[in-house]
Amino acid sequence: MIDWVYNRGIRKFDGVIYTQERMKIPVAHALYMPDYWYKKEKYDRFASIPKEEKAVCLGAMNPYKKLEELVEVFNGLEYPLEIAGYFFDRDRAARLKQRVKDNIFINDRILDDVEYYEKLGSARYAVLPYDMEQYKNRTSGILLECAFLGVVPIAPDELLKENGLAGIGYTSIDEIGEKIFQSDVLEILGKNQAKVQRDFNEDLIRNRFVEWMSCFDRTERASETGN
Repeated sequence: MIDWVYNRGIRKFDGVIYTQERMKIPVAHALYMPDYWYKKEKYDRFASIPKEEKAVCLGAMNPYKKLEELVEVFNGLEYPLEIAGYFFDRDRAARLKQRVKDNIFINDRILDDVEYYEKLGSARYAVLPYDMEQYKNRTSGILLECAFLGVVPIAPDELLKENGLAGIGYTSIDEIGEKIFQSDVLEILGKNQAKVQRDFNEDLIRNRFVEWMSCFDRTERASETGN
């Protein structure tokens, strides 16, 4: 019923811009436009930071991030992990700090932009421990910026597929321990770099938008002339 109402309603639009690449839009004039794109002046200096052997988990630490499971996995791996961002639940942060081993550092505060990009750009991996019941059909800024900065994302398979990006995918966080050291990092980075050049290039996005807008001009002129 919801799909029927959605499809009927969206067909009333002359054109639609959508940000989720794999969405099916039943409109003739539909344009995929990512809500993040590569800006050389913004990202280049952070992409060039030498990578450290560590993983990061960044951003707002809301109830829908599976942090307890993530800590459990990295406690077993004994691989460096930094969890940095504002915790909605301060008691949760305190409980997690009591559970971590020496390889895990929890930084409970809001990061400014420069600090955020420095932490992300210097990491080998970035973990996105999302609950896909809450993140379904959503884009992820951190996921896209991993591709921009040459960082390997570790994320649910569904999230990677929905965004068309390569990474270390899992259906259960427990799988990270098996997959993290068995994945071809260079292959992942190569695929994402190619996609950034193809789909997230600022000039190409601008040109696609101009071309998309010109379709409306041609349609309007055709209707005025009766052709």
